[in-house]
Amino acid sequence: MPDHHAGASYQTVRLKKGEHESPEEGACVMELASMVGREPFGDRPESVSPVIRDFLRDYNDFLDYRRRQDLAALAADVVDSKSRRSIERRRARIAVEWAESLPGKARIESRLWVRLCLLLGRYATAGAYAAGKASAVGSKDDGDRHQRALELIDRLLAEGPPEATEAAAPSSEADRQTALSAEPEPARLS
Repeated sequence: MPDHHAGASYQTVRLKKGEHESPEEGACVMELASMVGREPFGDRPESVSPVIRDFLRDYNDFLDYRRRQDLAALAADVVDSKSRRSIERRRARIAVEWAESLPGKARIESRLWVRLCLLLGRYATAGAYAAGKASAVGSKDDGDRHQRALELIDRLLAEGPPEATEAAAPSSEADRQTALSAEPEPARLS
């Protein structure tokens, strides 16, 4: 597998606002997740749930430097969180309900837009909506809101196991023999 991040380490990169050309410039939490997941460097890693991805990418940019560093621990947790459609739909609904439970009013246009996107299966929009609502509430020093946002991510991750991947084909003759010996023998009719 190619090294997409030569010269930078996910262990030393500091989280910063915005999109970056390379890890040497810094990284947002989703760019860090792409590094941890050994994907091409970018803020839309394929292995991350679209709801979680869009929430964290937008929320990252709202936070002050100190709180943004709290998100670094989540980068590894969200790798391989992308799941089947029913779970992503459930995660989207949870994100919207969470956002609407926050104090303050959302513009009716925003609420209608996110509902339409959910109907159309564009679940990532729910994550961006929730992050936008979180950023509009209180001040940047609102520790309670930040804690609630971190708890939301935990809840979204717990909502469903990642989509099961098909078992890889045995790579060697020995692996094939081991796989064959592990299969139960068919029942015999007497």
